[in-house]
Amino acid sequence: MRAPVLLIPLFAAAASIAEAAEPDGRFIYSNLTVARLNPLGLLELLEGGYQLRLYESESAVLKDNFVFFGLRPMFTPAWARVAGVLKIQPLSVLQLYAEYSAGGAFGTFGLMQSFTSADADYSDTIRRDLADAGTNYAATGTQIELGALLQAKVGPIAARSNARFIRPDHDLRAGDVALYDVVYDALIPNRGWALNQDTDLLWVSDFGLVAGARWTFTHVFARPADLSSPGAANPNANLHRVGPFLAYTFYKEPGARFDEPTVILIGNWWLKHPFRTGADVSQAVPYFVLGFRFTGELWRSAVE
Repeated sequence: MRAPVLLIPLFAAAASIAEAAEPDGRFIYSNLTVARLNPLGLLELLEGGYQLRLYESESAVLKDNFVFFGLRPMFTPAWARVAGVLKIQPLSVLQLYAEYSAGGAFGTFGLMQSFTSADADYSDTIRRDLADAGTNYAATGTQIELGALLQAKVGPIAARSNARFIRPDHDLRAGDVALYDVVYDALIPNRGWALNQDTDLLWVSDFGLVAGARWTFTHVFARPADLSSPGAANPNANLHRVGPFLAYTFYKEPGARFDEPTVILIGNWWLKHPFRTGADVSQAVPYFVLGFRFTGELWRSAVE
């Protein structure tokens, strides 16, 4: 039996896409609870830290600037990890970020699963059979993520694109070279790189509703030594899914300890995936996400 496990790589509430950062230092936090289908998943994510304005400006392109550093614990029924996070937003339209996380799988609910090549069959059926055979195991490791977020809003129309590079480094079973990443639903070479990108086109209302579309692209950079044979195809190249994105923020109260409670709904369909477009799971089955997010401010410095 497989566990519900999930991570939403970047999920700032869409209603906040063009909000200005506070013009002073402050300790802030956000919390995200998410359930996912196809693949099945469940996640609790908490992020907290200190955010500091970089400089003052009245320009719309410059004024929403800050640096943030903090921690991001992540928990699921099958694994947990804690990340150190650094974000730098030099412009209102650009954010750069880096995180380094450490943690591991508990050896429960079918995880961890690793394979002898990056082109192995990691379908839901195969991973379920492997879990039934008891081949899953506990393991620890680290992960690096480096990313950039571009965002803009003109009138009620907002667009953003978040791209991140991922490098896992786990203590895999002897002879294995790749692990199934439950976050990105792909087989990634250990100590190799993958790219994941979310692109959103959104309509932002003045009453808390955000509606639009999300396109997600994933590409695994499999090295020749990671594949089963010379010239073997990489099945995790250029994975795509697309579909509607909805979020509703009940209220905003800047500076409050509990703020911006937001319900999130995503219903995407896989356009390209080795096992979710008919080979193992019907393409008619959507990638479905239901989430709840809130933020808060714990302390702020005096405004000069």
